Amino acid sequence: MRKAWVVLLGGGLLVWWGFLLGRRLIGTEPLSTRPEAVAVPLAADAGPALLEARPGTWAVSPRVSLSTGETFDTVQAAIKAARRGQSILIPTGVYRTTGLDIWDKHDIQLLAQGGPAYFFNEERGEGQSSAALSITESRGIRVRGLWFDNGRVKLGGTVILLSDVADVRLEQVYAGHGTGNAIMASYANGLTLEDVVCEWAEKNDFVALWPRGAVDVRRSRFLSSYGPVVFEGAANNRVNRSRVMEPRPVSLTVDQSLFSTGLSFNHPGASLALSQSVVLSRASSDLRELEPFVPAEARLGGELEGALSPEQRTALARGQSLLLRTRSRASARVLSSLPG
Repeated sequence: MRKAWVVLLGGGLLVWWGFLLGRRLIGTEPLSTRPEAVAVPLAADAGPALLEARPGTWAVSPRVSLSTGETFDTVQAAIKAARRGQSILIPTGVYRTTGLDIWDKHDIQLLAQGGPAYFFNEERGEGQSSAALSITESRGIRVRGLWFDNGRVKLGGTVILLSDVADVRLEQVYAGHGTGNAIMASYANGLTLEDVVCEWAEKNDFVALWPRGAVDVRRSRFLSSYGPVVFEGAANNRVNRSRVMEPRPVSLTVDQSLFSTGLSFNHPGASLALSQSVVLSRASSDLRELEPFVPAEARLGGELEGALSPEQRTALARGQSLLLRTRSRASARVLSSLPG
């Protein structure tokens, strides 16, 4: 009997110790200044510029400033104060937030300084958006060098949410660990993703729904394994009349990018241009649906068996895109072959 009580007590102490350790690891206690302690979500094989420089130590929630010199305790306070033409300068560091909201703003920039600014999103109140970054009814917004992680959000976790925007640029941005989409853009009229990495999304890495202008994707990596990147709309795009800009010709232009789980292009009124990019899919039918939009001389089909074959590498070097069937998630073997 005594032995049983000893075992039970020892097991209880072990569980309690594990609970305390878990509290520290998931961030309920103060964050360490070491990036390893906050589980900075990096794909070891990711390639774009945002992953090239990692500082040895990161400050925790340092003060931010406007280009005018005014300083603020939080990024959200700086966003609220920003006026047209101003920049929000965000020092490299780790920021615990309940999400950043940009609403009805025009021609402002959010710029990381000295390295990436990593935003770790926490739960909001019931009925509130859970996105780590929301941009709504805004025009001319540029976001550079910010990393967004929805690791603490349990419900609805789209990481970056864009709605009724025009001329938005996401540069050197990371979006990961969402229970929804990594990036969701509705009624975007001019959107550029440049050196963007999306991964660990439980739905789709990037969804462009009812776009109202050009969408450009450059040197970006979509690494999740749950669903394809989606570009969807209709020839008549006059529903939801935009507050920020009249419709333009709709197009999707992709250069030097990787789609590890396919690309679904379903917009009869839009054009598609692929250059030096790789689209992987386990379903041959999904790849065949893309072929009418990509001239035969601009693409090479086939199957991915391990690493890219010499023929596939040569096609990429010539500027062609690869539409390849794969039996498994193989992005790590392809990333090193992409230009840029």
